[in-house]
Amino acid sequence: MIIKQPVLLLLLSPTAYAQNYLRGYDTLSLAESTNCNTDFSKKENCVSESNGQCEWCEAGAVINLEYKCFSHDDAEQLVAMGRGITCSSSSTSNIVFEEAEDKEGESNTWTCGFKTTEESCASNSECTWCPKGSDAPDILADSCLPTMSLPGLPQWYKNWYPTCNDSSDVGTLEDEEVEGNTWTCGFKTTEESCASNSECTWCPKGSDAPDILADSCLPTMSLPGLPQWYKNWYPTCNDSSDVGTLEDEEVEGNTWTCGFKTTEESCASNSECTWCPKGDNAPGIMKDSCLPTMSLPGLPQWYKNWYPSCDDSVDVEEVGGGDKNIWKCAFKSSQEKCDSSTDCSWCAANEGSPFIFVDGCFSTDYLTDGMPEWSQKQYTCDSSGDASSDGDAKDISVPVEGGDFDGLECLMMQDENSCVANADCSWCPKVTDGPAFLVDMCAPKTWPDVPENPYVTEMMQLVKKYYPTCPVPSEADTNLLMAFAGHEDILECLVFQNAADCAASEKCAFCTSGPDVPAFARDFCGPQEWPELPEALTEKIKEWYPEFPSCGSTTASPSESEPAEMTSHEFNFVSGVTHTLKDGEVDKNFCDPSSPMSYSGYMSVQGSKFDEKGEDKNYFFWMVESRQATTKTIADKNTPFVVWLTGGPGCSSSLALLKENGPCFVNEDGTGTVVNEFGWNNDAHVLWLDQPTGVGFSYGKETDKNEEMVGENAYYFLQAFMKAHPEYKENPLFVTGESYGGHYVPAIGHRIYSGNQENKEGTIPLNLKGIGIGNGLTDPEIQYQYYGEMAYNNDHGIHTVSEDTYKKMTESAPKCAKLIKECNTKHRIHAVEAFECQAAVEVCNMSQMMPYRLEGLNPYDIRAKCGDSPLCYNFNNVENFMRLQSTRDALHVSDKSAKWESCNLNVHSHFTQDWMKDMSPLVADLLHGGIPVLIYAGDVDYICNYLGNEAWTKSLDWQHKDEFNAAPVHDWNSGTGKARTANGFTFLQVKDAGHMVPMDQPKVALQLINDFVSGREF
Repeated sequence: MIIKQPVLLLLLSPTAYAQNYLRGYDTLSLAESTNCNTDFSKKENCVSESNGQCEWCEAGAVINLEYKCFSHDDAEQLVAMGRGITCSSSSTSNIVFEEAEDKEGESNTWTCGFKTTEESCASNSECTWCPKGSDAPDILADSCLPTMSLPGLPQWYKNWYPTCNDSSDVGTLEDEEVEGNTWTCGFKTTEESCASNSECTWCPKGSDAPDILADSCLPTMSLPGLPQWYKNWYPTCNDSSDVGTLEDEEVEGNTWTCGFKTTEESCASNSECTWCPKGDNAPGIMKDSCLPTMSLPGLPQWYKNWYPSCDDSVDVEEVGGGDKNIWKCAFKSSQEKCDSSTDCSWCAANEGSPFIFVDGCFSTDYLTDGMPEWSQKQYTCDSSGDASSDGDAKDISVPVEGGDFDGLECLMMQDENSCVANADCSWCPKVTDGPAFLVDMCAPKTWPDVPENPYVTEMMQLVKKYYPTCPVPSEADTNLLMAFAGHEDILECLVFQNAADCAASEKCAFCTSGPDVPAFARDFCGPQEWPELPEALTEKIKEWYPEFPSCGSTTASPSESEPAEMTSHEFNFVSGVTHTLKDGEVDKNFCDPSSPMSYSGYMSVQGSKFDEKGEDKNYFFWMVESRQATTKTIADKNTPFVVWLTGGPGCSSSLALLKENGPCFVNEDGTGTVVNEFGWNNDAHVLWLDQPTGVGFSYGKETDKNEEMVGENAYYFLQAFMKAHPEYKENPLFVTGESYGGHYVPAIGHRIYSGNQENKEGTIPLNLKGIGIGNGLTDPEIQYQYYGEMAYNNDHGIHTVSEDTYKKMTESAPKCAKLIKECNTKHRIHAVEAFECQAAVEVCNMSQMMPYRLEGLNPYDIRAKCGDSPLCYNFNNVENFMRLQSTRDALHVSDKSAKWESCNLNVHSHFTQDWMKDMSPLVADLLHGGIPVLIYAGDVDYICNYLGNEAWTKSLDWQHKDEFNAAPVHDWNSGTGKARTANGFTFLQVKDAGHMVPMDQPKVALQLINDFVSGREF
């Protein structure tokens, strides 16, 4: 199970805090319980006098409403949520979204960060006021934090805020529409709302703007400073007039407004601001400025050189100020100023150059020794430069030696968790004594050393100085990234995550990497027409992407794009829905010569009720017969048939096949396989299913987001498989899984059980005989209350946190459980439920996960450090093997499938609302139906630990609860585990195993699954 921790959440601005808190919920699907939702899509019809039953509701930047017309009762509930939603029954009312107007209420903790005074903080019982200590840096300020986040504060924070404790709280930042309050413009998402503030201007995007851009509301004062590309795409906001001085109404402690003040008098009106006039030697582009006083110690040296009156006594290390400033030419905003320096040359962008190229002043050294050829062609420079009007620029481009294709992807990542989750990126902390304005960053692992280039070298030396653990980019990498930035269609295409979405765009084409390429050369979506690149660079890309630059320019017919030697079976289990199973045999020597038969392929779904017209989903599977099977065609009807589901959510079941319980493992160098003697197919047929869509080799529209969708699609997959392979349909069926499989397995098992009860025409009974879950998340309300105990009072006597932290975690646990309970309370309006579930995820992970993660320990094994590898384990050999073209061919992988990855974080993010849902009632239903259930847990796993799993099995409300709880705990399998069992329900603690029991204790894991599927007592 992956948990993407919001490590930097406490350090974000209030707006960023709110956006992180609500991320993943851009659209709220509200219940269609009234005719208002479905009958009225326009405001004038919704609130017409003849109607009178409905209200029109609007939200803002963080929240979008799928429907906007609601009944009076529903509208009242929406407004009561306090999320900036306003409703009205009047067609003439001026509905304005007030972004930060947040109704105070229990569990509404995300507003703490907006509160700037102790009194305001104390007004919310969920917040705690944290005054900074006497030795805290000046740049820090007193803060208001969610009380439940305190146990997870990093040590440096605790050092500088020593009195912060679980006391009381903060009030609401209400954003009144007042003259001068311009920062709210960006939150307004309609022209009507934007017009309500006289200092805002509505900017509709132009007809040629990329699809990813939207109409925007901007502060009028910002229009003259818009970059040229923005003006090109927002032509009505191309304003060069002087908008004058815009003041901001003063409020106590409101220091962020300093930057809006454009006069010395205005700046002086706020005691927390300092006026900084520029010095005589400052470039013409610089202006007198008003800065927060507390920010002065962190100013870079070049700023202090040009603003000498603000050069306070705090020593900040020089970073290229004065004559050493390699950017000094770039600050000269006119040709006259540029020509005044013998070290600079003025260059005008040629007509027809990409929009990113604008007239500017460049260092002569750069023009002579650093500017790449492709960039030279975009400019005509004056006589002091080397670029010329006739276009005959000398070739000074650096030969391409490697280069990282995904460098930009790493640099865009803002937090450590996202960075380390990408195998091609490294998290680079700055040195402890580095300048205050520098921040930790994410950089590619594969950038080579910088070439000998005097212009680039000086800049890169600064990077090496302050980020000693990180590699720096070569000029080749820089050239490539700048070439990408110079083409306006590239960003629009790169946002697409899979081949299907890419193909839907007329401008884009999907580029698939060839065999034996570097790990960072992922499949990606790019433009059909590329900018001109250096020849050497183009040749290097072609080595990785054989079709480049014409990726996807020809469309293969369906028959041509499918692997050969596959059989196809089409079914219509549901009216209007087509399920197609295509698979083929896998050579036995590819993985396990002892297994008489192996299949792999896809089950495709078209027309599902969960998908739009034309969308499809394609689920990859790999099935291996038991080593005990005697013939290729006739299986023993008593041989168990086991289905395995890896969790995440978003991780591939094929990873488990090749690292945990499959018939073979990948060798160390990722070129082949070796037999696993403890493979679960020793005595059973086993099928590993990659789901949801987008996981492993599965592909299609990545819309799966809850257990109803998971259960439905897996149920019909099994229907299709058993009909296509009737030799297995009578075998006893067991659904098993791990981690988030604690959600998947009950959902799929219950869907099979209910489908058997329904016995719908066209389906067959599936012979379900049991479900098994290893280290799963099944009942979060119970399980989240045991993280503190696991951290400090586990059976191994390992104290992973301090006693003080342990106490705070246990004290916070009941509040966390209360939030999870609210998530599992059915609300008539789905939006309310969505907020409750998101709040539970954020607050509970902060208070129960973060303290442990801050210790640097592996969340899947309390005995080990996490280290540098993504997910704390190195799966590079598996990824390399699964990306070989020979592997894809052997497993009948579709050309439409993207490059295989261990885990898909995009899929993971879709399940945030599902995370805290309680699956234990489904387990109870199965037990009542006579279906045996095995819950097992390795006892050194933290993330889905044995204490929480044992606790929920004991709290489960089912007919034999008392008998189960009264059953003695006893040794199992010569002391390798401890079991409690009664009436078909078993909990098994596996000793000395982490999150992945089959990987840590393979022999024990094989024994437990064999005992379970054979019906032996534990």
